[in-house]
Amino acid sequence: MLLFVALRRMTRLMWASLVAAAFFGLHPMRVESVTWICERKDVLSGFFWLASLWAYARFVECTAEQRKAKGFYLVSLALFFGGLMSKPMMVTFPCALLLLDFWPLRRWEKVGARKLVVEKLPFFLLTASVCLITYVAQKHTGMMSPLADLSWSERLLNAPVAYVRYLGKTFWPFDLCALYPHPGRWPLGVVLGALLFITGGSVFVFWQRRERPYLLTGWCWFLGTLVPMIGIVQVGAQSMADRYSYVPIIGIVLVLGLAAEKLTQRIGRAPVLATVGIVTLICLVLTRQQISFWKDNASVWQHTLAVTDRNYEAHYRLARAYAIQGDLDRAIVEFGKAVELRPGFAEGHYSLGKALALRGQLDEALARFQRAVEIQPNNVVALNNVGNILLQRGRFDEATTRFRRVLEIQPDNAPAHGNLGYALVQTGKLDEATVHLQKAVELQPNNASAHNNLGSVFLRRGDFARSVAEFQAVLQVEPNSVEAHNNLGSALLSLGKLDEAIQSFRAAISLQPGSAELRRNLGFALMQQGRLDDAIKELEQAVRLKPDYADAQSLLANARAAKATDKSGKNP
Repeated sequence: MLLFVALRRMTRLMWASLVAAAFFGLHPMRVESVTWICERKDVLSGFFWLASLWAYARFVECTAEQRKAKGFYLVSLALFFGGLMSKPMMVTFPCALLLLDFWPLRRWEKVGARKLVVEKLPFFLLTASVCLITYVAQKHTGMMSPLADLSWSERLLNAPVAYVRYLGKTFWPFDLCALYPHPGRWPLGVVLGALLFITGGSVFVFWQRRERPYLLTGWCWFLGTLVPMIGIVQVGAQSMADRYSYVPIIGIVLVLGLAAEKLTQRIGRAPVLATVGIVTLICLVLTRQQISFWKDNASVWQHTLAVTDRNYEAHYRLARAYAIQGDLDRAIVEFGKAVELRPGFAEGHYSLGKALALRGQLDEALARFQRAVEIQPNNVVALNNVGNILLQRGRFDEATTRFRRVLEIQPDNAPAHGNLGYALVQTGKLDEATVHLQKAVELQPNNASAHNNLGSVFLRRGDFARSVAEFQAVLQVEPNSVEAHNNLGSALLSLGKLDEAIQSFRAAISLQPGSAELRRNLGFALMQQGRLDDAIKELEQAVRLKPDYADAQSLLANARAAKATDKSGKNP
């Protein structure tokens, strides 16, 4: 509706504006921008773009009334700023205004090109600022594909092919999907054909600029507004994307609307109306079908794989969707296909390793994590996971090496400090372990595992008071931690606080009644308190749960002997 209002205001052509707006709003290539919540910025920036166009058209209308014109100019500039804050693709907006000054506003002859450019300087200044901020931000967050992945020549050669493909999808909107894989380098014949088509089209519309100026405006709008998204500055793994056509397609629908208007004047409204109706109905059907592919993550990527070839990124994202659903078998298969198609895909190897680890296939997981580290030596997450599996395998020295490497890269990596501390405990290096575990809890006060390990170190070193404090810290984070309750009981027992120790052991047993070890510990604490009958009951239960539990059998024998001695009146 907003596009219709803006075009109607600028062209004064009701029929052409209606046709253009209908094609824009109902075309299936709009589905991605509207249904994908991450692309809300497309719709939002599109709103500001069209609203700013309307305000600019009102500014042009009011040039005779200087004060009123200035007000609409500032409104247009403010709306443009809102669009820039929504999505940086608005940077081409000032150039689009110059196109509209050529046609349909026809200001080039009246005002002059130089004055029109000066008039747009505030727009261009905002554009330059946002370009710089966006480039720095996306480079900092790692969104830009590194030159090692795509060379400048590959990016440049993709641009003309992408232009032609966008036009193709506009007029033949089939096999639309969420991600079109970048082929790397297109065949030379395909690139030359695309360049010839674009050059020929550009020559034609320039030749027709006086008789049919709307062709030049629509064509240049399409080519120009796509420049930020055409892949020269590569963001992501795609060669093109339906969402990138959200504003550029306005140039094409504008041409279609004007063409319909001209045909109406020549052959009458009825046949043109029928044709537009049929095309609109086809768009509705295709759009409804396209929406069905966006019902959930899995359906999006299943459809993408059905209409594209060798799409490693789609396999990877489908695998992640399966993993979120808990379907590890299918996730592992899809992760495997992703890394098979792209062996240097570090994130794919890491994710496959994570899925294998969840399945308990630790050796296979270790191999994948190590492969991820080979590709990205500074991948701290993969390094941490390598170390974790080595810990589980009892290879403590190798694990220590990996965690030290993580800390070289990220000195304040709390999990690495915690893991290194645990590995050092296993090798008997308690002093160094204490340093790293204390650093882990300092960086991550709610790190229950680090608190527990630090408490265990203090317990082994005989610093029972500090161990109690650490185990209590664990229970503040994880009140149902059986291990922490048991460890706290042991520390309190060592401090001679028998009542509190017994309470902690009972809390552990309430969470895990079938543990022979917990029953043994409670029985021992009860023996220390002289409650032999209660101790015997717990120790008998421990032996019943674990018949070959030698320590519990020995304590039970001692408790029975002590009770018998007490009854005889000797050596109570």
